[in-house]
Amino acid sequence: MIGRLRDYFRGLFTSLRAKVIFTIIVVLLVMMGVTGYLWFYFWRNQLIELTEDQISLLFQSVELSIEMAMREGRQNEVGEILRQIAEREEILSLRIYDTEGVIKRSSDPEEEGTHPGELGRHEALESAGLRLTSLRGGEEGNLRLMYPIRKKEACVTCHRTEKEYIGILEMNLSLDNIRAIVNQNRNRMIWYTLLTVLVLSLTVTILFEKEVHSPIASIVRTINEIRAGNLAARFTLATEDEFGLIARNLNSMVSRLESAIGEIRKYHQDELRKSQRLAAVGELAASISHEIRNPLAGIKGAIQVILKDENISERHREVLTEVLAQVDRLNGTVTDLLDFSRPLRPQMVPVSLGSVLDRTLDPIQLKPHLGNVVIVRNYGDLAPIPVDPNLIGQAFFNIVVNSLQALEGSGMLEVSAEEVEETVWVTFQDTGCGISPENMEKIFRPFFTTKHRGTGLGLSVARNIIEAHGGTIEVSSQVGQGAKFVVVLPKSRPD
Repeated sequence: MIGRLRDYFRGLFTSLRAKVIFTIIVVLLVMMGVTGYLWFYFWRNQLIELTEDQISLLFQSVELSIEMAMREGRQNEVGEILRQIAEREEILSLRIYDTEGVIKRSSDPEEEGTHPGELGRHEALESAGLRLTSLRGGEEGNLRLMYPIRKKEACVTCHRTEKEYIGILEMNLSLDNIRAIVNQNRNRMIWYTLLTVLVLSLTVTILFEKEVHSPIASIVRTINEIRAGNLAARFTLATEDEFGLIARNLNSMVSRLESAIGEIRKYHQDELRKSQRLAAVGELAASISHEIRNPLAGIKGAIQVILKDENISERHREVLTEVLAQVDRLNGTVTDLLDFSRPLRPQMVPVSLGSVLDRTLDPIQLKPHLGNVVIVRNYGDLAPIPVDPNLIGQAFFNIVVNSLQALEGSGMLEVSAEEVEETVWVTFQDTGCGISPENMEKIFRPFFTTKHRGTGLGLSVARNIIEAHGGTIEVSSQVGQGAKFVVVLPKSRPD
């Protein structure tokens, strides 16, 4: 049970569907996260700029209120003005310092006249040079802003000094509201991002399941049915997209495959019937051959005894000699039938094919009826390979006899051999009449011959012997330019 679950989840996370959906979710998260962060960053900057503008306006309002009160001789009301303004929720305190760092007016009356240690004279003068302390970077705590009070013409009456500044306006602001707004919008942005990713992921998943995974699953199921042998199965996708095109092309391929397999089966059945007929013919030939061979041997012996009689006329002697030749031909035919019908059981021994070729060609070259045929041997010492020398010799003999018959007493037969990697190639090339294209595929069939003599079993027997050794035989020819037989035998013992 655990193993099946493990295989299920492993297949789930390694499937195309999981890979695509996971990739889309990751991409959406990254894109939405980056987009949300940039949006939040720019929104926060805009919020800070807006807050700074509001604070600047507030400073100007406070400065204007204080200036009006001072011009109208209401200096004692400045503190009250500061306290009224400080009633706003975001303002913690308002103070006015002189140039020595002493609090002259404050929203907290108890602070007036004091000299806070955190703002001395030199610091007050340095702070007076600041127009406005920025909110950026100060969001983590309360904000302390310094605004310089410049000396104007109306201030000369009360502030007789050559200094450019007559005081400093300090405002302590609480950033709780800003932080709350920022945090609230950041949380909303996070939830909106997650919700958007979730909705988009579900949408993509549904679309992928419907438009991609379902067609692929249907194609895979049909392929599995076809692989299991059900060639009648067809792809049922009727869409006009790429999957529909694939399904139609696959249906066409399966139809052609079904037709081809039907033709192959028909061909195999025909070949099986031919093999059965040939097997029956072989059995019949074997039984008939045994029945014919013994009488032929008796006839041959009787004729040979008669020919020894010196009183036979020359005419009778010619007739008996021709009968003896026909007996030998019949005996050869019987031998070919027995070789064809006999099951091959090669006795493998390491033998050099050069010596086998020599034993095949030497007796042939000694025969007087060879005529003007020239046999060229083009092979040297070859490494021994596992073969049955008698069977391979018979195969080579049958090929040579076929070539000599094509030469018809005049021409050349070249026999060559060479080692090619793990094989030995033996070539028989003659300059005879050649083989017509319509007969090229028939020459290895049993009982096929274009000659007035012979059984048509020589090349068929040769091919059976060569294939029993794990080799192959190929033929190429052009009419009037001879033929070439190439025998390829492996150097190692065949299975």
